[in-house]
Amino acid sequence: MQLIIDVGNTNITSAIFKNTDIIFDFRLATDKNKSIDEYYISFNTILNSANINISEITDIVICSVVPQLDKILELSFIKYFSIKPFFINLADNLKLNIKINVHNPLEVGADRIANAEYCAVNFKEQNIIVIDFGTATTFDIILKSGIYEGGIIAPGIALSSKALFNAAAKLYPVNYEKIPNNIIGKNTNEAMVSGILYGYIAMTEGLINKIIESTSINDWLIIATGGFSNIFQKLTNRLNIIDDKITLKGTKLIFDNTKISKK
Repeated sequence: MQLIIDVGNTNITSAIFKNTDIIFDFRLATDKNKSIDEYYISFNTILNSANINISEITDIVICSVVPQLDKILELSFIKYFSIKPFFINLADNLKLNIKINVHNPLEVGADRIANAEYCAVNFKEQNIIVIDFGTATTFDIILKSGIYEGGIIAPGIALSSKALFNAAAKLYPVNYEKIPNNIIGKNTNEAMVSGILYGYIAMTEGLINKIIESTSINDWLIIATGGFSNIFQKLTNRLNIIDDKITLKGTKLIFDNTKISKK
């Protein structure tokens, strides 16, 4: 079994893979103040609750955009799992199917590389826009030739909402997972939820249109992933495929291919 981990700024999303199948997945809140021992307790408690025997885990692979946690997690898994985790890092000669066409490939987040690799391998010969609705909302462009052309980074829905609540004294956190029936709110709560949800849909659809316009390519497969992808699926018909596990699957794919290439 493999433990695949996606360390984001808000959540640490993890999955246990048995061969190619996810048999268990879970989330932890990202906490930069947790110790080596505390992270072990969190992982071990959750895995035990699912009857996952950590002695059966052969590989631990981490895709991280929070460098402050990399060493803590590495030392935790070495100490308690007796496994040195493999980190997705372009500097380590990863075996990739995509060709990266950006000014500085090392600047591209590991999660974006994982998303692009998974989509390029699993949806061959298609022009792809993969949108990751996470702490940041990212749009990544993969051409049918297998070239990763870069993308767009915008603030995520939770981040923008938090900034709104913190800056406006009379506004307050709302449950934006409850979709309003009418875009025109009849009270402050409804108005805020409409602004957050429909505002992000307008941004998403607008950026898709701008990508089409700037590339002069009309045939795009649009794939959504990330923690908020299922919410937006209900609000737009522009998303062709929804899969909130793409980053985890892409991380595993990169590790497996790199491991085989180094044998």
